[in-house]
Amino acid sequence: MTDVPANHPRFPSHIRLWAAVLRRAAVDSKLYGDDADPKCVKIGDDARAWLSGRYNQGVFNSVASVCDMLGLPLDVVLERVELLTEEDARRQRGMEFDD
Repeated sequence: MTDVPANHPRFPSHIRLWAAVLRRAAVDSKLYGDDADPKCVKIGDDARAWLSGRYNQGVFNSVASVCDMLGLPLDVVLERVELLTEEDARRQRGMEFDD
């Protein structure tokens, strides 16, 4: 077994990136639904559309493909997004993957 340097990330960079995309979509879907700013509402709508699978079905960057790549069951992820509170979303907004 090879020694891993202390500063080496536990997860490969592509996994951290897609996990951050998934987390950000969950946060945006929760925080930007009823905003006064139409740009923010659009961000929330886009996040909800991606999470619902309306965008990019069957391609590498669909929510289903991302969940598969991360080894997460899509139904569990979507259930957790649905249960996410605004307070939790605000807390997760600035988190890094390894936090």
